[in-house]
Amino acid sequence: MGFLTYKLNLRRQKIDADLTSTGACYGDVEAVIKQDSPEAPAQVYCEYVAARLAALVGIDAAAGVLVPHSRGLMYASLTISQLANPLAKVDASNLEEFKSYHPVEAARLAVFDLWIGNADRVGNVLASMGLSTEDVVAGIDNGASLLNSELSKEMSLKLLWDAGQPDFHLFGTGHKWVYCEDTISRIEGLPDFAIDTACVLGDTVGSVMLPEQAEVAEVLKWRRDGGRLRNLVREVLQPV
Repeated sequence: MGFLTYKLNLRRQKIDADLTSTGACYGDVEAVIKQDSPEAPAQVYCEYVAARLAALVGIDAAAGVLVPHSRGLMYASLTISQLANPLAKVDASNLEEFKSYHPVEAARLAVFDLWIGNADRVGNVLASMGLSTEDVVAGIDNGASLLNSELSKEMSLKLLWDAGQPDFHLFGTGHKWVYCEDTISRIEGLPDFAIDTACVLGDTVGSVMLPEQAEVAEVLKWRRDGGRLRNLVREVLQPV
């Protein structure tokens, strides 16, 4: 597997030599800026937390940071560079090709999405697809998950507290069980404090208050435990 690199727009003057001995420079890295909206009232929180959760279980997702703005807190999703590794967006037209090229990553993403309630993965993956010598797969948008799984935060939490939801994944069925089981085991092995730290950020994020953040952590632990995630994966993905 290769690793993700991000798009550098401009490399400017060096930082004062009195301040650094590493040759560091100021520069601009490109990002896609996202914010909450009536249609996605928890966009910033969900993007940020989903990326943190992905990192915990070894899922490659575009890095991102919280950024302040006069109109409120926003999320800057760093743009993945295609300079060294040309990548294709995975959509309905090349989904089966993607699953053939990257069966491990397809299974891992599908299991992760079921855990966080994300049914919007197709169109939100970049993959090498034989375009380069490096194998690279990255999730680029996790906004339709967690508290944005449905039209409101309340409806989203109701979905997450249902052990049978989501009841579909756009990657379809037939994934190798061994690949699914690997990610299930990683999620089941997460300690409570890791999930709490990823989900509870210590302050309100947009409209997402601390009690809601704490409930996200609790429901993810509930979905992790008692064989619930395993059962959901078997039901929805029908691995072989």
